[in-house]
Amino acid sequence: MHMRFALAGVSGLLLAACGGGETDTETTSSPEAGDSSAQSAGTPSAADTYITNLELVADALESVEDEQSAAAAAAVIEDATDRLNEMADQLEGPQAALMFISRQSEFLELQQRISTSLADLYVNDPELGQQLSDAMDNLPAPGE
Repeated sequence: MHMRFALAGVSGLLLAACGGGETDTETTSSPEAGDSSAQSAGTPSAADTYITNLELVADALESVEDEQSAAAAAAVIEDATDRLNEMADQLEGPQAALMFISRQSEFLELQQRISTSLADLYVNDPELGQQLSDAMDNLPAPGE
């Protein structure tokens, strides 16, 4: 599971290096601003939805201090997984790859937060770390 995040990030960087990442979608298409340019790309706000759900997962993992908060984090991860699996078709193919490349800095930041939180959990409480890592196994990665 964690390897998928790393591979997705590396793939994004490689595509960006080949010229595929030079867009300004991140600064010009914001659902908060009411801009519909992201929706005209064929995959309406899939990147926004994915990033929002990763933010929820990262926040949940960062809040874990004990078994009770770990159970709450696992529930958040499960809900995020369900939401993302419902839109799995929007997370596949070249259009999705380009969409995520345009948001790669946010995506990579969230991957780092999640990885750091899991590493900290494994160091401080290996059982909770494994429990939450297992909960993340079904979280879809873009392009799968």
